[in-house]
Amino acid sequence: VISIKSIKNNNLLLVNSNKQCNDKLKQLLKVKGGSSDKEISALDWRYFLAGGICAATSHGITTPIDVIKTRIQTNPEKYTQGVFHAAKDIIATEGVSFLLAGLAPTIVGYGIEGALKFGFYETFKILFLNLTPSSFVNLLLASVVAGAVASIVLCPMEETRIKMVGDKTWTNENLISGIARLVKENGIFNTFSGLPAMLSKQIPYTMGKQVSFDIAAAYLYILAASLAVSKVDAKWPISILSAFVASIFACIFSQPGDMILTATYRSEGSSSFLSTIANIYKQRGLAGFFLGLQARLAHVASIITSQLVLYDIIKISLGLPVTGSH
Repeated sequence: VISIKSIKNNNLLLVNSNKQCNDKLKQLLKVKGGSSDKEISALDWRYFLAGGICAATSHGITTPIDVIKTRIQTNPEKYTQGVFHAAKDIIATEGVSFLLAGLAPTIVGYGIEGALKFGFYETFKILFLNLTPSSFVNLLLASVVAGAVASIVLCPMEETRIKMVGDKTWTNENLISGIARLVKENGIFNTFSGLPAMLSKQIPYTMGKQVSFDIAAAYLYILAASLAVSKVDAKWPISILSAFVASIFACIFSQPGDMILTATYRSEGSSSFLSTIANIYKQRGLAGFFLGLQARLAHVASIITSQLVLYDIIKISLGLPVTGSH
């Protein structure tokens, strides 16, 4: 005969066992974040929202610089006297409004791209936390995944933007008509023909931006603590300085890929990824991969510094910790 006490003990053991399993599962899916005691889920919509808003805003407001940079890259024989001369020539021949060419695909494309890039980077940062013994390698791997996912979405938007800026037959196109024209002329799958070139730009860009921002912020918080400066007082100076450092790394790492991407879309897909690289090198040597670097440094520094600071502002407003503070 089984006693009532024995049944109760067995039930109690079962409940405790289930509770332990649930607790372990929660530990796998969640991680502590920042100065808050609240748990932050590995897949948190707030990172996606913050990333989308900051990317769309920062890329949108710097569209004129991007137009000048793209024109220099697509017509290097004409624009040989620097950024300011190129800007004056574009305004004189095309009008001031042309500096906003490609604004719609820029905002929409980079809004979606930013949401995926920031959101997946923060997600895989947690999922890859113990993937290898090196925290640095784990961060790099998280940035590679995030950059690759974002590149797929960005491909048709970026091709539309580049054609609207660099091809005079596309001057009157908008976001919808531009994408529709791409599909009509080349087919839906060919809108992703520039994916290898996009990956060559976006993966180094993401690695340089996200990882250096995290590491720079973390070390600056350590430095601030050693100088007895509180996190509250150091928060915004660290955010701005870390963002600026990240902008330099991201620009240098991704500049060759940016040139390859522009050349790929300029050739109307007639050249393969490797032949595009070979053509750039044949025409101008290694220097060919750094055409428009001056304009792009100004462009990328403006984008990333404003983007990452805005990212921290939005994160805080959504109850997330500021970068590097946890």
